[in-house]
Amino acid sequence: MIRGAGGEKPYSPSSGYRYDGLYKVVAHWFANHEDAPQFRVCQFQLVKIYDQVAAGVVVDNPDLSATAESTSVQGPAPHKKTTVSKAVRSAQVVKNVKGWHKHRCQVCGIVIEVDVGPYSQGAHIRPLGRKHGGPDVESNMLCLCPNDHVRFDNGALYITDDLKVVNALNGEVIGPLRVHPRHVIDLDHIRYHRSQLPNIP
Repeated sequence: MIRGAGGEKPYSPSSGYRYDGLYKVVAHWFANHEDAPQFRVCQFQLVKIYDQVAAGVVVDNPDLSATAESTSVQGPAPHKKTTVSKAVRSAQVVKNVKGWHKHRCQVCGIVIEVDVGPYSQGAHIRPLGRKHGGPDVESNMLCLCPNDHVRFDNGALYITDDLKVVNALNGEVIGPLRVHPRHVIDLDHIRYHRSQLPNIP
């Protein structure tokens, strides 16, 4: 968290900028903009990690909270063994979707070029986690650039039944979702994604 002058006086420096440490996002929600109610803004509740540690609250990354105050540590970051359970994803499904769209983002239409060639990400419409139970199939995946992948996963974008892309923060229709005849998208997954967003039909 970096705070700048000109904000709320109890929390802001008198001039310039000040580093205020590490914070964790514990909640988020959408609200109308105070000065322009036609726009929606995403708001966050932040809790300072050091405060959590001092209060005896367990944070997601205890290694980080225990060493966060030591900024002069040299050498490689420490490692530890962990056991993780996650859905097994099919590389072929991702390859198919990216190939059909030639790595062009289905939302904004850009193709990111890197040293090894074009780059894109396969984004599941209905998440694969146990809570959501989405399938790892082409009809549940989009080809997106990293920016639109983050926006879609975090509810800043959604898709209508007629495959229009909408900015969830202000309700503006961005444009049609780019499609390919071999890439048939299951509307049930589109509807499920919308059902997870507040105040979205």
